[in-house]
Amino acid sequence: MPHLTLFHKVSRLCLFAFVFFSFGYLQANPQSETFSFYEVSSAIEIPLSKLEVIIDSANKLSAFEILQFSEKGKFSKLDKSIRPAGNTTYWLRVTISNQTDRDRDWLAYPGKFFVKELYDWDSLQLGIDSHKSNGRLIAYNEKNFKGFSNFDQPIELFTPKNETKTYLFKLYSPTDFYLKRSPWLILYEPTNYRIERYFSNVVGAFVVGGLSLIAIYHLLLFAFVREKMYLSFIGLLISSALFFAYYHGFTIEFLWRDYPLFDSYSFLFILAGLGIFWLRFSKYFLATGKEKKAGIVMVTILQVLHLIPPACAIYDLTAPAPALHLLTQTANFQIALVLFTQLFIFAVAVVGVFRKTEEATSFLLANSAALLGGVLLAFQFFRIIPHQEWIVYAPEIGFLFMSVIFSYGVGKKIVLMRSEIVEKQLRTERLEREKEQEKQKIIEQKNIELEQKVMERTSQVVHQKEEISTQRDAIEEQNEELKLLNEEKNNLINIVAHDLKSPLNQINGIMYVFKATMPDMNEDQGSLVDMVSDATTRLSQMITNLLDINAIESGQLNINLKKTDITTVAKRLQPQFVDRANKKNIQIHEDFSQELYISIDESYLGQVFENLVSNAIKFSPQHRNIYLSVKQAENEIVFSVRDEGPGLKEKDMEKMFGKFQKLSAQPTDGEHSTGLGLSIVKRFMEAMNGKVWAESNPKVGATFFVSLPIYDKEQDLGTEIK
Repeated sequence: MPHLTLFHKVSRLCLFAFVFFSFGYLQANPQSETFSFYEVSSAIEIPLSKLEVIIDSANKLSAFEILQFSEKGKFSKLDKSIRPAGNTTYWLRVTISNQTDRDRDWLAYPGKFFVKELYDWDSLQLGIDSHKSNGRLIAYNEKNFKGFSNFDQPIELFTPKNETKTYLFKLYSPTDFYLKRSPWLILYEPTNYRIERYFSNVVGAFVVGGLSLIAIYHLLLFAFVREKMYLSFIGLLISSALFFAYYHGFTIEFLWRDYPLFDSYSFLFILAGLGIFWLRFSKYFLATGKEKKAGIVMVTILQVLHLIPPACAIYDLTAPAPALHLLTQTANFQIALVLFTQLFIFAVAVVGVFRKTEEATSFLLANSAALLGGVLLAFQFFRIIPHQEWIVYAPEIGFLFMSVIFSYGVGKKIVLMRSEIVEKQLRTERLEREKEQEKQKIIEQKNIELEQKVMERTSQVVHQKEEISTQRDAIEEQNEELKLLNEEKNNLINIVAHDLKSPLNQINGIMYVFKATMPDMNEDQGSLVDMVSDATTRLSQMITNLLDINAIESGQLNINLKKTDITTVAKRLQPQFVDRANKKNIQIHEDFSQELYISIDESYLGQVFENLVSNAIKFSPQHRNIYLSVKQAENEIVFSVRDEGPGLKEKDMEKMFGKFQKLSAQPTDGEHSTGLGLSIVKRFMEAMNGKVWAESNPKVGATFFVSLPIYDKEQDLGTEIK
């Protein structure tokens, strides 16, 4: 039948196409060998023959790209020749068949990789990315299975009953240090695994809590005792507690959940603190005061070496893209350094035991437990001995035991140190008492000697006092006699001066009459009259100066201050000096620009001006200038006389206002000088509340200044001031 033939042809064609495409699909999607289980045990290690792998050395492939590679046959069988390497991503595919009559939950443990992700193969084929994550570089809140060791972090895996499912694992670690001898894939039965891990965590919590409580206890003791050893021991306890907290995953769970990278690096900081505080505590605990310099230097070197890994960690953390490179490179060095530190401290303690020190014996006993546990854990870490669960607890129990013994030893050491301190204080106090007693004896002896000296000196003082009293009485009598003599002298001077002044004035008047009435006198007669007139004038001026000095010294100077225009006084007195200035061809220049009122006695101020101007003329050479000025300077009026004479030397400036002082400069035309003029000027100015001073430049001239306060109504009393 034709239609049947056609049917058979179409059927054969469809069958051929089905077989062709099915064969092509199988070639493009090779399925891994299925691992089947028929009963449940506490742990099942998947054989290598059941695993397939794609190695992504560039760490760039995604799960969907791996799915595409699987269609091209890129998976290869896993065997013993493939060892896990650092900084490489492994995509592990496994097919598991549950041949039991119950759904099974597993905890898949694919080794000590830092990043572990689990994908469902069927979901990937449907384009669904629903994966589970775990590992040391995964944030705590993103972990699929929480609350367990930092090193063993499995992922939950579900196998339905009587079904076969394919799973894809993404595994990455920056280093192969933790991957040595690590199994590729183990399935743990959750209940037994949780019980085992919970027990481990309970032990860890007990140890961490115990170490923390001991640290708090010693911190309270330090608050009262203030011994440095307590601080080192507290640092050792805290470092130990942090180490075990890190090992059990407590740090990432409770301290820095969102910073897994820092949690990984914290391992180096914790080990560094553990080594440094162990060294410092051992140094204080085993100290006998007889340590050799080499041992102290060794302790310092080890402390510095312990700081290198944390420094590297800080450098890597601050890098633009930290990738745990320095962590993986320095972890071996840090662990080996801690182990060497323990052995070094152990050796020091052994030496102390041979020296029969009690501290070294207790230290060796305590350190042996921690050292044994640490060595076992390090040997297991370096894969020197096989993995054993009980070894995990060995260093924890050893450290706790060590802490208890050290606590007792520290307390005993502190008591011993305190007793030594008390004994030293008592010995010091005894020595101080002896010194004080000796000092007291010396003081008593000195007091006796001092009393004797005081008595001798007192007797001398009494004798001297009597002599002084006698001398004082004699001086008082002499003073009285001198006063009487001075009064007699002053009276005599006044009498003589007045008696002399009157005939001198008469002689001067007669000479004036001669000149006025006898114009026809010859040159010799006129010169003789002038000489007599000048002599009487000079003698009269000398008598006036003597009377002024006598009035000043006897306190009989009568000053009557009144409001006066100093410019008017200066202008009125200036013509008196014209004749004398003309004789020496001296020009007198005036600078009296305005009325300036002051409280003065015009008579005495006139004598001041006359003395200063007369001196300027007397000591100025021929054809020179004299400058007179009156100016206001703030709250005072200053009158100045500047000449162009020889000036004053420094020694002249010191003595020029004294009585009867002869200065280095000499009058230029044979004029007479008594040495009293400047002394009278100074006394008059002080009596009128004024000041007088001089400025000089040798060979250029001198300037004398007189300053008086501006007129004040309260000062102008119109009364005499004595």
